[in-house]
Formats: sequence, structure tokens, C-alpha cells
Amino acid sequence: MGWNTTTVAGVEISTDHWIGGHRVASNERFADLSPVDGSHLADVSAAGRPEVDAAVAAARQAFPAWAAFGPEGRLPILKRFAEGIRARASELAAVETISVHRQRGAGHADRIAGCRRHNLGQLLLRP
Repeated sequence: MGWNTTTVAGVEISTDHWIGGHRVASNERFADLSPVDGSHLADVSAAGRPEVDAAVAAARQAFPAWAAFGPEGRLPILKRFAEGIRARASELAAVETISVHRQRGAGHADRIAGCRRHNLGQLLLRP
């Protein structure tokens, strides 16, 4: 992947931030420990002022174009996002189960994606 990663429940995941369309590592990292047994899961990037400032600047830069899409323009993008969640539902459920010790199956991620699609449809109905 080319950035800091770890493997949780057989799934390779980044331990860095996603800012402005790129992975960004922090100078500081913190240990993410299992809530089950205290075992070390990963060292994760800890956002400091530089990362927060970069994320806020990226959001401010992206917002005008995102807002200009309007609800109808954003809908296909957000539907694609929901489909991405659905496509990786079993991986997301496995990682969530390990990282937060919740007993949820792949159906949980599927329900999240379905809720996002429903919410998006409701937004389109607003005047």
C-alpha cells in the first residue's frame, strides 16, 4: 500500500490519516489496544495541530465544489460510497468486531450502507 499499515482480522488497513485525497502519517503515534485482552493491535497516527490544520484546509478547499454538485449531483457519489461499504461488508465487520469487540456480522455493514442510501433519498425529497 505504500503507507503505514497493519493487519486486523486478516484485513490490511492503513493506520494513517486520509487528508485531501492522500494518506498522511503523523509524527506522533499511539498504541491501539484490544478491548478484549489488551493486546497490541497497531500503532496509529495521532493527529496533532499540523494534521488538523491540513484536514480543515482540505475540507475548506473541497467544500465549494461539493456544495455546487447539489443533492442530485452528490447522490451518485454517495451511492458509490454505500456500495463500497456493502462490497467490503464482511471485512468491515471482521475489523470492527476485533477493534471494538462488538459481535456484529457482515449484515451490520450492509445495514449501514442501506441507511445511508435511505438518508440520501430523503435529502432529495427536501425542497
